[in-house]
Amino acid sequence: MTAIETIQYQPRVTNFKQRLVKLVRDKNFWKKFALWAGISTAALAVLGVILYFFYSPKMEELNHQVKATVAQAKKVNTAINDQNVLVVQEELTNLKKEVSKTEERLRPFVPIKFIPWLGSYYSDAEHALKAGESAIDAGLIITESLIPFADTLGLKGVASEDTAQSKVNKIVRIIPKIMPKLDEIETKLKIVRSEVDHINPNRYPEEFQGYKIRSLLAEAKKGVDYVGSYMPEIRQVLAVLPSALGEPDPKTYFILFQNDKELRATGGFLTSYAIARVAQGQLTDVKSDDIYNLEKDIVADFPTPQAIKDYLKMDDYNLRDSNLSPDFLISMKEVEKFYDKASSRQDIDGIIALDTEFVRSLLEVTGPVTTKKYKETFSAEISEEGMPDVVYKLELYAENKLWGTLNEFGKEARKEIIGDLMDAMLSNILNSPQEKWQPLLNLILEQAQEKHILAYVHDSQTQEVLEKYNLAGRIKDYDGDYLHVNNSNFAGRKSNLYITEKIDQDIEIGSDGTVTKKVTVTLKNPKPVDGWLNANYFGWMRFFVPKGSSLISSEASWKEVFSGEDLNKSVYYTHMRVIALGTGSMTATYKLPFKIQKGQDYKLLMQKQPGTSGPEVVIRINGKEKERFFLTTDREVRVKY
Repeated sequence: MTAIETIQYQPRVTNFKQRLVKLVRDKNFWKKFALWAGISTAALAVLGVILYFFYSPKMEELNHQVKATVAQAKKVNTAINDQNVLVVQEELTNLKKEVSKTEERLRPFVPIKFIPWLGSYYSDAEHALKAGESAIDAGLIITESLIPFADTLGLKGVASEDTAQSKVNKIVRIIPKIMPKLDEIETKLKIVRSEVDHINPNRYPEEFQGYKIRSLLAEAKKGVDYVGSYMPEIRQVLAVLPSALGEPDPKTYFILFQNDKELRATGGFLTSYAIARVAQGQLTDVKSDDIYNLEKDIVADFPTPQAIKDYLKMDDYNLRDSNLSPDFLISMKEVEKFYDKASSRQDIDGIIALDTEFVRSLLEVTGPVTTKKYKETFSAEISEEGMPDVVYKLELYAENKLWGTLNEFGKEARKEIIGDLMDAMLSNILNSPQEKWQPLLNLILEQAQEKHILAYVHDSQTQEVLEKYNLAGRIKDYDGDYLHVNNSNFAGRKSNLYITEKIDQDIEIGSDGTVTKKVTVTLKNPKPVDGWLNANYFGWMRFFVPKGSSLISSEASWKEVFSGEDLNKSVYYTHMRVIALGTGSMTATYKLPFKIQKGQDYKLLMQKQPGTSGPEVVIRINGKEKERFFLTTDREVRVKY
């Protein structure tokens, strides 16, 4: 405002003040005001009496209907907890009817909407009912979509005599029909969120007539956000699943069997393989063979990695030793490099790796199986030798019974037993009864998280999903402390049957936030040399830590410790020896490339090595033990400093 405008404006302010003072001192004004207030109060009282007599019976009807709606909502919740999809659908339909009745009972109260203060409560009721309707509609769409999968997912209410293979085939065919319904569900959830956002929880007491109003409204918002956040992920998974299972185009997968009892970087020694073809969710063809027989078909001369020369003491580089990188994708691309040079190669769409623990776990669910060719029965039971029957017999055939024998095609037969077992197990799984399906599904998901089954595929969208859900064995980038301990058994027969591992981490955080860390990994072999399974162990041990870490000191029980970089990490490594009935260890003390301030969380990501049962981990910060656990899956640790 300019000076001239200020001068012009000032008299108006002064005149207004003078008039206001005069009005306040005017006795007639106060008489008129008192009369107006009295009339208004009387009018409101009369209105209140009219509303009371008119709305009292209506209020009782509304209150009764609200209670009926709440009771029906509880029935829906009970059905959901019981996991009976058909009952959930029925109770949701009934709840929709009750909500509609509640809306009818609320309609006579529309005039209240225009009364100050009371109107906001009426509006809240409208928003709540609209949100409820949309939530019920979303629930009905979900239940309708789930019914075809109900028995597959272990839900009650729908049962069938389908085999596992026919179930998968049904899922593959139904998914494309479900995808458009996800759009409907998302639209309904957006409406729910919008309506709930119009309700102010702070208008209500924490508890009223036994209902925790404020917390219920807050939980409703969280619930809608929670379900809504999963919709993109569900869409992403459903989008790639049919294609991965051979719909519409068949897929061919290279299945690798990793012997975790002879541990290697990605989970075990590559001992045998199978080529599996999948079309419309059905396994149409499987052929398996020994990895050594495949190598005879490979004509290639790739440069030998230094690790093979240093630790395996070999100048030749073979497919069976190509899984050197702890990152599964990188190792599998190396496997493909060899496979592409095989005269018997087929075009493949990806690689799936299994280990003996995965096989044992499957047998635990399906029960024992008997192979066709060798008529041998395998089970998950612990044998007299103190190990799972299936593990013992696989080694017995490969290292003893079939050693040096040839099959009818003139090829080595000692690993044929694995293919024979795989054929029997696949037949058993695909024809498993109804009650076995959910335990099998749960087992596969659990085993994938524990890295006893890993996958790499060529399709970029499917690979993205595998990596997102930690099913691809990738070494991850992380914005805090990081540790991955990786061991490769390069001479020790099957000593990983017995070797145990412990990881001690001593973390010192200085007053200036500097973090110094000491990691000690100890391997222990409690068994004597037995001539065919256990032996003195010689291997390659690596610590992967945050890139830019500075090594302060190191020691190992046999050879010196070296440092380098790999997979966007700093790496400390040594040639490890663990004699039978003895121990071996490696220690590295290093400074992390970042500081921790007071009040911050100390964050650590530990990634488990595939094929291991779960080493014991102990974490101490400034001398105090903070965590002790067995690393069965990748794990993030957060400790407030």
